[in-house]
Parts: sequence; C-alpha cells; structure tokens
Amino acid sequence: MINLRLNFLLLNFLSLLIICITNVNYCQGQCIGNLLINGSLTSIEGENVLASGWTGNLSPDVNDAIGPVNTTSGYVWNGTPLASSDGGTWQNICSGETIEQTVNLILGQTYTLEFEYANQGIHSGSFYYSNPVGVKVFIDGILYSTTPNDITPYTWETECISFTAPDSLVTIKFQASTSLSYLGIDGICLLSGSYSTPFLGNDTTLCFGDSLVLSVTSSSAICLWQNNSTNSTFTVTQQGIYWVEITNSNCFNSDTINVNYYPSLIVDLGNDTTICQGETLLLNPNTSGTLSFLWQNNSTNPTYNVTQAGIYWVEVSDSFGCSNSDTINVNYNPSPVVNLGNDSTLCDGDSLLLDATSMNVTSYLWQDASSNSNLLVKQQGIYWVEVTNSFGCIDSDTINVNYNQLPLVSLGNDTTICQGETLLLNPNTSSSLSFIWQNNSTSPTFNVTQAGIYWVEISDSIGCSNSDTINVNYNPSPVVNLGNDTTLCEGDSLLLDATSMNFTSYLWQDASSNSNLLVKQQGIYWVEVVNSFGCSNSDTINVNYIQLPLVHLGNDTTLCNGKTILLDATSTNASIYRWQNNSTNPTFSVTLPGTYWIEVMNNCGINSDTINVKFKDCNCFLYIPNSFTPNSDNLNDKFKPVSNCDFSEFKFMIFNRWGSQIFETNNPYNSWDGTTNGQKSPLGVYIYLLIYKFKDEDNNKEYGSVTLIR
Repeated sequence: MINLRLNFLLLNFLSLLIICITNVNYCQGQCIGNLLINGSLTSIEGENVLASGWTGNLSPDVNDAIGPVNTTSGYVWNGTPLASSDGGTWQNICSGETIEQTVNLILGQTYTLEFEYANQGIHSGSFYYSNPVGVKVFIDGILYSTTPNDITPYTWETECISFTAPDSLVTIKFQASTSLSYLGIDGICLLSGSYSTPFLGNDTTLCFGDSLVLSVTSSSAICLWQNNSTNSTFTVTQQGIYWVEITNSNCFNSDTINVNYYPSLIVDLGNDTTICQGETLLLNPNTSGTLSFLWQNNSTNPTYNVTQAGIYWVEVSDSFGCSNSDTINVNYNPSPVVNLGNDSTLCDGDSLLLDATSMNVTSYLWQDASSNSNLLVKQQGIYWVEVTNSFGCIDSDTINVNYNQLPLVSLGNDTTICQGETLLLNPNTSSSLSFIWQNNSTSPTFNVTQAGIYWVEISDSIGCSNSDTINVNYNPSPVVNLGNDTTLCEGDSLLLDATSMNFTSYLWQDASSNSNLLVKQQGIYWVEVVNSFGCSNSDTINVNYIQLPLVHLGNDTTLCNGKTILLDATSTNASIYRWQNNSTNPTFSVTLPGTYWIEVMNNCGINSDTINVKFKDCNCFLYIPNSFTPNSDNLNDKFKPVSNCDFSEFKFMIFNRWGSQIFETNNPYNSWDGTTNGQKSPLGVYIYLLIYKFKDEDNNKEYGSVTLIR
C-alpha cells in the first residue's frame, strides 16, 4: 500500500512539475489556479522584508535554506534549515508578527486554503526562539483555525483548511500560535472548492452473498484504491481490508475499511416425507446461535410441530440481519387405532380382559411378547399393546391396572364396660371410605351406650368391602353425690361424705383416701369412687365463702350551699340496705347538713358506717394580676392577691428567675412594691406562690408568673 501511494504521489508530482516547467509565468509553487498573489512568497532575503503582494506588521523577515541568518547580527540557526517543497525563499514571522492578503471571493462559496509551515528555531546568546509553534489562520479578522504545533525544527508540515467565504472581499491572515517562536510559512495556495476527506464508513460485516459499494463523493479528487483502481467507487464482494487515497492539489487524505462476512446461515428442514396419521414431525432448521424464525403460519418459535399434511417453510434470521430459508412437503398415511380403556383399579381376586382386536391390524405385540389380539389380566401392573396396519403405521396404548386390597376393619374384641360409660367403635380406617352400621348409620364411628351386638360394613371408592362384629356387655357403676354447690359464711365448715357399702376405694382432689372430707375454705372439691367391678364414678361440688358486707361512706365533708353529694354504699356481698330514714336503696342523696348512716346486711351479718355532712357559703373569689408597673404614678404600682372574702390563713411569696425568694408576707394587706432589698427590681417575669385558706374551707395553693414593667 505504501509503495502504491508513493508511486501515485510521484506521478502526480511529475505531472505538476511538467506543468510548472511549461507554464513558468503561471505556476506558483505547484499550485495551479491559486487565487492569492505570490503564494510561493518569492522575494529577496532580508530582515523586515515582506514578499510582494502581502502586508504585515512587526517586521516579518524573508529567509531561504542557504542560511545562516545574515540580516541580523548575532542570530544563529539552531540547526540546518531545510527548503520547503515549494522551494526558494519563505516568509518568517516571529511571535506576534503577521502576514495577510485581501482577495476577491464569491460570498457563500467554499474554498480550500493549503500551506506549509516549519519551526525555524534561532538563538542569540542565551535568548532562544525555539518553542513548538503552529499557525493561526484568520478569515476576515476572526480566528478560523489553529494548526498543530510543529515540534521538529526545520521539517515542513502541510495543512489544508476548507471555509465558506463570509464576504465578497476577504482578508486571509497568518500568525504564529505561540510566543518566543520563529515560524517559517511557504506555499500558500487558495483554490475554489472543498478540501475532501474520504469516508468509506465504519468497519462492517456483511451477510454471505451481499455486496457493498464504497464511494468517494468529491468529483474533483484524484482517487487511488488498494487495487490501483482510480474510479470514484469500488464494489466489495469478498472479505478484506479496503482503502482509498484522494488528492486535491497538494491536499492528500485517505480512509480504510475492514469488511468481514458472516458465515453462510444453513437452514435444512430435511427431504419431503410421508408419515403415519396421528404422528407429529418436529421441524428443526438445525441452526445454532441467537436467531429469529418466521414460519409459514407467522409462528416465531425455533421449531415447528407438524400435525397434518401440507407444505411448510421457515425463514431464519440472525442478529446481524442475515437470513436463509427452506421448504418441506409432508404427507400422511392412515394409522390404526387401539384403545385398551382407562386405567383401572380392581378388587383382590378380580380379573380384566384387554381386547385390541381391529379389522385393519395385521399384527399385535403385548408387553409380555404375546401376539394374540387380547390379554387376560389377573395381577397388578402396566400393560401395553402395539398394533401395525398394512401401511406399516403403528399405534399403541397403555393401561395401568391396580389391585386394591379389601379395606381393613376391626371393632376390637368382645368387651364388658361399666354402666354409664360409652364405647366409641372406630374401624381404624380412612374416612374416605363409606360405612354402614347395624342400625343403617353411615358415620365413620359408632358410640355404644347399651349392651348389644354391633357390626359395620366398609366399602372403598371402587366397591371393595369388608366387615366386623363386636358384642358389648355392661357392669353396674357406683353412684356418688356430694350435694349441690353451696355458699358458707366465714368460719363455717362442711363435711363431705361419700361413704357406701359397695365402694372399695375413694380418691379426693387433695389425694386423700377417706370416705369423707371436712371443708373449711372456699374451693372446688371432688371425689372418685370405685366399686367391686372396678367401675368408677365421681362428683364435684363448688364451695364458696362470703364475708360480712363492706361499706364506706367516706370522710366527713363540707359542701357549698346548694350542692348535693351522693352517698354510695353499694357492696358486693350485701343483699339488704337500710339508711337512717329507713330507705333501702344502695345510694342516698344528701342536700342538707346532718349525720347520715347506713346498715348493709347479708346471710352472714350486718355492717354499718356514718358520715357527717356540713354546708358553707362558697361565693369567695381570688384574683391575682399578671403584670404591674411600679413607677410611682399611683396606678398599678403594687402587686398582691385580691379576694372578696377574708383569709383565715395567708402566705404570699415572690421568686426571681433564678429561684431566689425576694419577697414574703403573711399579711393579706401587704403588697410587693417591685423592690429587692430596697433596690428596684429589674423588669422581667417573676414567680409567685400563694398558700391560703378561707373560713370553713381546706388549704389551697396558687402559683404563676407576673411581669414587672417599668
């Protein structure tokens, strides 16, 4: 590829050189059709020299490859300068220096600007102009592009830029991109048209059999493909790496694309076939990977199950969009039909004849290798037959024959139980069975309450049945009675007596074994007795104890005139109430002063209580202000509680916000004047506490806060 490219460039260069030789007056640095004047920057070497046709600032210089710089004493090349491909002299611009040229263009048309530039490092003593440097390109005063920095002195770099003319008169200006740099620029060429960058697309993978057309869109570019073709398009039909190089004037570019091919997608449904009726044929395209499927009925499953004659096809696509298809024709021959019946369960001793006889069947094969048309079953197992008709089509059927044991049933041995007892007969079998007892009951159990002969017949879901019988007799049971539940008064006792001539043993709840028990406290008492037949019986009595009724009317009290108090003597143990006025309600409403009493009674005795009730005048009120202003204006200057009644007891205290007491008095006529130890107290919130009592009343407390305002 490199040799081809070099050959191509060499041919291009030679052709341009011939043009330059034959058209000396018009060839400007190998750039035909240059819209700029003196793009090769031809001039006499010297400091502060501009090539003709150009303008600039800050004294640009003209140099050539002969060197050293001889226009400024003391300046020396840092190496050996090289001539640009344009040859001859070039323009040097140092740091902020510029060169520019104004040219007539067509507004809105695209143009390509190409040029060469090189880092021309020089020094003078310890002062170096050798920084890596690029070229700033300005179009009508606006920075349009900055080239990469040239970091290898004296090597010439080529740059191509496309732009759209912003006006009909356009100024193109060049400047070094960095300070402390010495930049050579040469071969400046401005042409109509866009600088083309070929794009063959991203690397891709095609489906087997597909092709890809690679195209270069620029009509003015000279193309060279990897096979030396110079067409603007190339058609890819096989895997490989493909590239193209294009040249517009001195602007050269290329692109490469790697084209791979997916392996051929193999789809095979098999040969056309004929199968037997009733059979199915699984069509499997025999492919692997992540694929999608489309069958003739729009099914998208990876396989298709054929159940009837017809033409079937599938189209298989992979994740890359590649696809392939296949078709198969499926026919059917008639098949024999054999049916041995449903799976069956027999009772022990039964048999079953399996008959597979059919007119169209030519052979029979049973699981025991017999070839008769029928088979007699006498034991549990899985039985099957395979039949074949004249087309060679086969059918088969299987039946599972189980044998059910007769249901187990046991009512137990004949027995004798005690009178009053019951005997639950339980055949000890599953409740899923059906039952019939001697009295036609169908319950799974039977409760015996009297002597007799009892039997049961049990059947399962397939009709297998079994039965059993039992004879039940009764012995007499002892009779014991401790009497009814009772209630005693505290201190009483009760003798419980279970004595009987027929009893052989006694057992009380406290594990004692006497025939009687003395009760002295509340509880539940029971006794179990046994007679000579070994039969037992028991009885229970609940003995409660009650106390004298309790009553409490409360402490003596004083009410406000017009108020009422309800005296409640209700007692859990009381059955009779009697008040001082012979009323019998458990409550009494008091509206007048006096002494009141109650007697409460039950079976165990009487209890009583008395209360003294007084009445008084309760119209006294108490007012305590929430702020005062001790400013000597005789208005709200002092702070104290106010009441319409006389205090029988009085104590008034003031505390500051730290909890320290600053005032106290026992005289209800004394007031706090807002001072502490003779000094004015600061404004703020203070806490008060008042302990007081009015005549005929209980002690009271009031506390709160007051705000001192100055």
